[in-house]
Amino acid sequence: MTRLALTVTRHGRQWCDIVIDTAGAEDVARDLLQRLPEMQGFRCQTFREEEARRIVEITDQARLLSVKYVRVPFDIGDEERGTD
Repeated sequence: MTRLALTVTRHGRQWCDIVIDTAGAEDVARDLLQRLPEMQGFRCQTFREEEARRIVEITDQARLLSVKYVRVPFDIGDEERGTD
């Protein structure tokens, strides 16, 4: 499963970060990109998030406490984004 992140700015100002952690993440990202058209001032950067490390508590059972990710630029080939 691919984990993606979108960093969205509007008119040059940080607007939001969206993390997509689901099956079909690329399709979800494409849908979101179409809903945030450049002609309305949106600019989106797409990243693939890769696991950098896991923090695990080990007692009689191992328990995952957190996962740290590193963001790698990723082009999902966003076609038409309202730039006409």
